[in-house]
Amino acid sequence: MDLKGLQNNWDTLGKADPFWAILSDPAKKGGKWETEEFFRSGRLAVKNLMEHAASLKKDLPHKKAFDFGCGAGRLTQALCEYFENCYGVDIAPSMIDLANKFNRFGYRCRYFVNETEDLRIFEDESFDFVITFLILQHMKPEFSKSYMREFLRVLSPGGLAVFQVPGELNPNLLITRLKKNPLTGGLINLMINAKKRFNKDIASKIDMYGVPKNEVLRLVEDNGGRILEVRENGWAGMEWVSFTYYVTK
Repeated sequence: MDLKGLQNNWDTLGKADPFWAILSDPAKKGGKWETEEFFRSGRLAVKNLMEHAASLKKDLPHKKAFDFGCGAGRLTQALCEYFENCYGVDIAPSMIDLANKFNRFGYRCRYFVNETEDLRIFEDESFDFVITFLILQHMKPEFSKSYMREFLRVLSPGGLAVFQVPGELNPNLLITRLKKNPLTGGLINLMINAKKRFNKDIASKIDMYGVPKNEVLRLVEDNGGRILEVRENGWAGMEWVSFTYYVTK
């Protein structure tokens, strides 16, 4: 799916059931997220993130933060409690409309629609803190890798970028499914159709993609970054092995 298709999908979700599209708790589908509960979850997530970031980067500047794929501003608003100015971008105009509606920090927090495969609207070394979670996994690798390069471009020296992206399909799940496939050549067929099969289980019907861990590590190094930590997480579902990368430069 190209960026235009991605924009159309998320803009539709932003109009239909935005909070659930951002934080897909099955119990909250159908407009069941309460606004305060939704944003409270963001404050808790950012609190935990900042505590861990401080353990990795004790001298982290706190002037400007950037939330990529900000949606309705769940994390961006929480970041305003730690940084002087915060910026959020999203591909969906409907999400940015919501983010502006729920902005409690006035001029200190600004939101933008970004429709390009780069972040040209921001200058080099603009931000002390860059985050994105559950966003890159919905983009083809050609786009997610482009944005990762851009995170490093806009990251200030001594800053911290924290981004999550799946690495590869879960090998344990592949083996389990292979054992259930009695056909000759089952492994080849399974590998060819793996992404298609797995996507059938995704409630939102939005594509999932990964970037192998070794490619991410090389990309970071080639673009002037330095890995502080890589943490495995389960945020992309059982089908994927997913990682959060903590990067400075």
